[in-house]
Amino acid sequence: MMMTVVLVENKRVKTLKNLMKPLKNQAKTPVKRLVKTLKTQAKTLKNLPKTLMSQVKTVKDRVKTLINLMKHLLKRRVKNQRSNQWRQRRLNSMKTKKVMIKVMTGWKQMTVIMIKAEIMMIKILKVTVTKIMKKNRRWLKMKQL
Repeated sequence: MMMTVVLVENKRVKTLKNLMKPLKNQAKTPVKRLVKTLKTQAKTLKNLPKTLMSQVKTVKDRVKTLINLMKHLLKRRVKNQRSNQWRQRRLNSMKTKKVMIKVMTGWKQMTVIMIKAEIMMIKILKVTVTKIMKKNRRWLKMKQL
């Protein structure tokens, strides 16, 4: 199930579930606005006060929350499409890839669904991506700047 991480927005403590409520209506909006909302989410994560840092400990947790947010938004975007065939093709094209994320302890593997929007999310998180082709698989190494 979805993990709840405490985020701070406008000096009020909100959970991820509550943060998603205003985003529900934005399913039909273009990608630009979607990215804009994600940028605010990333800023929120960056400016967490030290007292709440225990909730969002590592980069891994931050990435997880944003990935969950992206999945939620993309599911809604897919649901709102007219053509069922298009929806099926879109869902089939979402391939699971392994992503290496550098955390304080070292490199840790995370299996995530890599989609265009999630690549945007990586850019928002300000991490450099190194692509390595290995046995027809793409291994992404995400290094924190």
